[in-house]
Amino acid sequence: MSFDRHLVRAEAALGSACLGLLFALLLLNVLLRYLFDTSLFWAEEVAVILFVWMGFLAAATTEADNGHVRLTLLVERLSPRLRRINETLVEGVLLVMLVLLVATAPSGLATLQTTVALRLPEKVLYAIVPVTMALCALHIALRLLRRLRSLPNLGA
Repeated sequence: MSFDRHLVRAEAALGSACLGLLFALLLLNVLLRYLFDTSLFWAEEVAVILFVWMGFLAAATTEADNGHVRLTLLVERLSPRLRRINETLVEGVLLVMLVLLVATAPSGLATLQTTVALRLPEKVLYAIVPVTMALCALHIALRLLRRLRSLPNLGA
């Protein structure tokens, strides 16, 4: 199994763990509220964090499978060669944008405060955003490398 497949499995496992914890936490909080007329004061905050982590990990996993939604009305009318060139250009632009997002993330994360209930630093909790953007960039870079390796030599 290739490196990126192991990475995708780890992303999916972590995202699934977030979903499982989210479900268990919300179920526990509902049971506490209806059975004992109390609740966990921090449950909503942790649920939001788990939901954000799950969503961004799902985005990285989807990018690895090249599964994001695309508008293909015009692209489908291109020849196979032009379609391949278009895919390479689009992924190249996306790769540059993701690298720029990751590079500027520290300044954005530095503006965050602490969470209300648990008083945790938000920059640690929302660091998942640049991490998953870096994972998406890695998946795209690997896909581009594979595509460029299989291109015929233009001089031949």
